[in-house]
Amino acid sequence: MKKIVAMLLALMMACMMLPALAEAADLTGDWFGNMFGMAIQIVLKEDNTYDLVIGGEVANSGTWESKDGYVIMDGDENLANAFVIDGETLNCEAQGVTLTRDAEAVEAITVGEPVAAELEAFAGSWECAYVAYHGSLVDVAKGKDVMGLSDVPALAIDGTNVSMKGLGLEDLLGTDTLEAAYEDGTLTATLLFNDEPLMVFGLQMLDDGLLELTMTDDESENYLYFAPAAAEEAPAA
Repeated sequence: MKKIVAMLLALMMACMMLPALAEAADLTGDWFGNMFGMAIQIVLKEDNTYDLVIGGEVANSGTWESKDGYVIMDGDENLANAFVIDGETLNCEAQGVTLTRDAEAVEAITVGEPVAAELEAFAGSWECAYVAYHGSLVDVAKGKDVMGLSDVPALAIDGTNVSMKGLGLEDLLGTDTLEAAYEDGTLTATLLFNDEPLMVFGLQMLDDGLLELTMTDDESENYLYFAPAAAEEAPAA
Protein backbone atom coordinates (compact mmCIF):
# COMPACT_ATOMS: atom_id res chain seq x y z
CA MET A 1 0.00 0.00 0.00
CA LYS A 2 2.83 2.39 0.88
CA LYS A 3 4.48 1.70 -2.47
CA ILE A 4 1.24 2.52 -4.32
CA VAL A 5 0.86 5.80 -2.39
CA ALA A 6 4.47 6.68 -3.10
CA MET A 7 3.98 5.97 -6.82
CA LEU A 8 0.81 8.10 -6.89
CA LEU A 9 2.59 10.96 -5.15
CA ALA A 10 5.49 10.75 -7.57
CA LEU A 11 3.08 10.73 -10.51
CA MET A 12 1.22 13.75 -9.12
CA MET A 13 4.51 15.64 -8.67
CA ALA A 14 5.54 14.83 -12.23
CA CYS A 15 2.20 16.08 -13.57
CA MET A 16 2.58 19.30 -11.60
CA MET A 17 6.04 19.84 -13.03
CA LEU A 18 5.08 19.32 -16.68
CA PRO A 19 3.63 22.81 -17.31
CA ALA A 20 6.71 24.44 -15.75
CA LEU A 21 9.07 22.30 -17.80
CA ALA A 22 7.15 23.10 -20.98
CA GLU A 23 7.29 26.81 -20.20
CA ALA A 24 11.02 26.71 -19.48
CA ALA A 25 11.65 24.87 -22.75
CA ASP A 26 9.65 27.38 -24.81
CA LEU A 27 12.46 29.49 -26.21
CA THR A 28 10.60 30.83 -29.22
CA GLY A 29 10.09 34.56 -29.55
CA ASP A 30 12.22 37.68 -29.22
CA TRP A 31 15.56 37.79 -27.42
CA PHE A 32 17.64 40.95 -26.97
CA GLY A 33 21.32 41.46 -26.31
CA ASN A 34 24.51 43.34 -27.04
CA MET A 35 27.16 42.04 -29.44
CA PHE A 36 30.43 43.96 -29.84
CA GLY A 37 28.55 47.06 -28.66
CA MET A 38 25.61 46.60 -31.03
CA ALA A 39 22.07 46.22 -29.76
CA ILE A 40 20.79 43.03 -31.40
CA GLN A 41 17.56 41.07 -31.50
CA ILE A 42 17.34 37.35 -32.22
CA VAL A 43 13.93 35.98 -33.14
CA LEU A 44 13.70 32.22 -32.50
CA LYS A 45 10.83 30.82 -34.56
CA GLU A 46 8.72 27.71 -34.02
CA ASP A 47 10.00 26.15 -37.26
CA ASN A 48 13.56 26.24 -35.80
CA THR A 49 14.69 29.11 -37.97
CA TYR A 50 15.90 32.44 -36.61
CA ASP A 51 16.41 36.05 -37.70
CA LEU A 52 19.20 38.25 -36.42
CA VAL A 53 17.86 41.81 -36.39
CA ILE A 54 20.17 44.82 -36.13
CA GLY A 55 18.87 48.36 -36.34
CA GLY A 56 15.40 47.13 -37.27
CA GLU A 57 16.69 45.16 -40.30
CA VAL A 58 17.26 41.43 -40.70
CA ALA A 59 21.04 41.10 -40.94
CA ASN A 60 21.19 37.29 -41.00
CA SER A 61 18.97 34.22 -40.86
CA GLY A 62 19.61 30.57 -40.10
CA THR A 63 18.55 27.60 -38.01
CA TRP A 64 18.54 26.86 -34.29
CA GLU A 65 17.87 23.91 -32.00
CA SER A 66 17.64 23.33 -28.25
CA LYS A 67 19.77 20.43 -27.05
CA ASP A 68 21.03 19.37 -23.60
CA GLY A 69 20.68 22.85 -22.10
CA TYR A 70 22.14 24.68 -25.08
CA VAL A 71 20.76 26.65 -28.00
CA ILE A 72 22.83 25.61 -31.01
CA MET A 73 22.92 27.99 -33.96
CA ASP A 74 23.29 26.87 -37.58
CA GLY A 75 24.19 23.31 -36.62
CA ASP A 76 27.48 24.33 -34.98
CA GLU A 77 28.17 21.43 -32.59
CA ASN A 78 31.03 23.31 -30.89
CA LEU A 79 29.27 24.08 -27.62
CA ALA A 80 31.67 26.97 -26.95
CA ASN A 81 29.78 28.84 -29.68
CA ALA A 82 26.34 27.85 -28.38
CA PHE A 83 24.08 29.70 -25.97
CA VAL A 84 23.71 28.22 -22.48
CA ILE A 85 20.08 28.20 -21.33
CA ASP A 86 20.28 29.87 -17.92
CA GLY A 87 16.83 30.56 -16.54
CA GLU A 88 15.61 33.75 -18.20
CA THR A 89 18.79 34.34 -20.20
CA LEU A 90 20.80 32.74 -23.00
CA ASN A 91 24.56 33.14 -22.54
CA CYS A 92 27.41 32.66 -25.00
CA GLU A 93 30.65 33.34 -23.13
CA ALA A 94 32.86 32.92 -26.21
CA GLN A 95 31.04 35.73 -28.04
CA GLY A 96 30.46 37.78 -24.89
CA VAL A 97 26.71 37.86 -25.56
CA THR A 98 23.86 37.54 -23.08
CA LEU A 99 20.32 37.47 -24.44
CA THR A 100 17.29 38.45 -22.40
CA ARG A 101 13.58 38.88 -23.06
CA ASP A 102 13.81 42.50 -21.86
CA ALA A 103 14.62 44.89 -24.72
CA GLU A 104 14.99 47.84 -22.35
CA ALA A 105 17.80 46.10 -20.48
CA VAL A 106 20.07 46.33 -23.52
CA GLU A 107 22.24 49.41 -23.92
CA ALA A 108 23.72 50.30 -27.31
CA ILE A 109 26.74 52.53 -27.95
CA THR A 110 25.88 56.16 -28.64
CA VAL A 111 28.07 59.06 -29.75
CA GLY A 112 27.81 62.81 -29.42
CA GLU A 113 26.54 65.50 -31.76
CA PRO A 114 28.66 67.34 -34.38
CA VAL A 115 30.22 70.65 -33.40
CA ALA A 116 31.89 73.32 -35.53
CA ALA A 117 35.43 72.90 -34.21
CA GLU A 118 38.47 74.94 -35.16
CA LEU A 119 41.04 73.35 -37.46
CA GLU A 120 43.48 72.90 -34.57
CA ALA A 121 41.06 70.55 -32.82
CA PHE A 122 41.57 67.92 -35.55
CA ALA A 123 45.35 67.76 -35.17
CA GLY A 124 46.99 64.62 -33.84
CA SER A 125 46.71 60.85 -34.04
CA TRP A 126 43.37 59.07 -33.92
CA GLU A 127 42.41 55.40 -33.66
CA CYS A 128 39.11 53.92 -34.86
CA ALA A 129 36.83 53.11 -31.93
CA TYR A 130 33.46 52.38 -33.57
CA VAL A 131 32.09 51.48 -36.99
CA ALA A 132 28.46 52.07 -37.95
CA TYR A 133 26.67 48.91 -39.08
CA HIS A 134 22.94 48.53 -39.74
CA GLY A 135 22.16 51.62 -37.72
CA SER A 136 24.20 50.46 -34.70
CA LEU A 137 27.80 50.97 -33.64
CA VAL A 138 30.34 48.15 -33.43
CA ASP A 139 33.11 48.34 -30.85
CA VAL A 140 36.18 47.81 -33.07
CA ALA A 141 38.37 46.51 -30.24
CA LYS A 142 35.85 43.76 -29.49
CA GLY A 143 34.71 42.95 -33.03
CA LYS A 144 37.73 43.49 -35.27
CA ASP A 145 38.43 39.75 -35.63
CA VAL A 146 34.84 39.07 -36.71
CA MET A 147 34.97 42.03 -39.11
CA GLY A 148 38.23 40.74 -40.59
CA LEU A 149 40.28 43.78 -39.61
CA SER A 150 43.94 42.90 -39.37
CA ASP A 151 44.76 46.52 -38.52
CA VAL A 152 42.55 49.04 -36.77
CA PRO A 153 42.04 52.10 -39.05
CA ALA A 154 43.96 55.16 -37.87
CA LEU A 155 44.21 58.85 -38.77
CA ALA A 156 47.07 61.30 -38.48
CA ILE A 157 46.07 64.92 -39.09
CA ASP A 158 48.50 67.79 -39.50
CA GLY A 159 46.78 70.98 -40.62
CA THR A 160 44.84 69.97 -43.72
CA ASN A 161 47.01 66.92 -44.44
CA VAL A 162 45.05 63.79 -43.51
CA SER A 163 46.76 60.39 -43.38
CA MET A 164 44.32 57.46 -43.33
CA LYS A 165 45.84 54.07 -42.56
CA GLY A 166 43.91 50.83 -42.89
CA LEU A 167 41.38 52.17 -45.41
CA GLY A 168 43.07 50.97 -48.60
CA LEU A 169 44.19 54.36 -49.92
CA GLU A 170 47.80 53.33 -50.36
CA ASP A 171 46.80 50.43 -52.62
CA LEU A 172 45.01 52.87 -54.94
CA LEU A 173 47.22 55.94 -54.77
CA GLY A 174 50.58 54.77 -53.49
CA THR A 175 50.05 57.06 -50.51
CA ASP A 176 47.65 57.14 -47.58
CA THR A 177 47.64 60.95 -47.32
CA LEU A 178 45.09 63.33 -48.84
CA GLU A 179 44.95 67.10 -48.86
CA ALA A 180 41.70 68.28 -47.28
CA ALA A 181 39.87 71.59 -47.24
CA TYR A 182 38.62 73.14 -44.01
CA GLU A 183 35.33 75.04 -43.96
CA ASP A 184 32.71 75.70 -41.26
CA GLY A 185 34.14 73.16 -38.83
CA THR A 186 34.52 70.33 -41.35
CA LEU A 187 37.54 68.85 -43.11
CA THR A 188 36.69 67.47 -46.57
CA ALA A 189 38.94 65.43 -48.86
CA THR A 190 38.06 63.92 -52.24
CA LEU A 191 39.65 60.72 -53.49
CA LEU A 192 40.21 60.92 -57.24
CA PHE A 193 40.78 57.88 -59.44
CA ASN A 194 41.65 58.51 -63.09
CA ASP A 195 40.79 62.17 -62.39
CA GLU A 196 37.24 61.21 -61.41
CA PRO A 197 35.78 61.55 -57.88
CA LEU A 198 35.69 58.08 -56.32
CA MET A 199 34.93 58.89 -52.68
CA VAL A 200 34.49 61.93 -50.46
CA PHE A 201 35.81 61.90 -46.88
CA GLY A 202 34.23 64.26 -44.36
CA LEU A 203 35.72 64.79 -40.90
CA GLN A 204 33.79 66.44 -38.10
CA MET A 205 34.35 66.76 -34.35
CA LEU A 206 31.68 65.57 -31.92
CA ASP A 207 30.84 67.15 -28.57
CA ASP A 208 32.01 64.01 -26.72
CA GLY A 209 35.56 64.34 -28.08
CA LEU A 210 35.26 61.72 -30.80
CA LEU A 211 36.01 62.39 -34.48
CA GLU A 212 33.45 61.29 -37.07
CA LEU A 213 34.65 60.18 -40.51
CA THR A 214 32.00 59.98 -43.23
CA MET A 215 32.92 58.10 -46.42
CA THR A 216 30.54 58.76 -49.30
CA ASP A 217 30.49 57.31 -52.81
CA ASP A 218 27.80 56.88 -55.48
CA GLU A 219 26.26 53.89 -53.70
CA SER A 220 26.63 54.32 -49.95
CA GLU A 221 27.57 56.41 -46.95
CA ASN A 222 29.63 54.85 -44.18
CA TYR A 223 30.60 56.18 -40.76
CA LEU A 224 33.66 55.53 -38.60
CA TYR A 225 34.33 57.11 -35.21
CA PHE A 226 37.82 57.80 -33.92
CA ALA A 227 39.17 58.44 -30.43
CA PRO A 228 42.49 60.14 -29.65
CA ALA A 229 45.26 57.56 -29.90
CA ALA A 230 46.93 56.60 -26.64
CA ALA A 231 50.32 58.23 -26.23
CA GLU A 232 53.21 55.83 -26.72
CA GLU A 233 55.45 55.36 -23.73
CA ALA A 234 59.04 56.53 -24.17
CA PRO A 235 61.54 53.64 -24.20
CA ALA A 236 63.33 53.01 -20.94
CA ALA A 237 66.76 54.60 -20.67
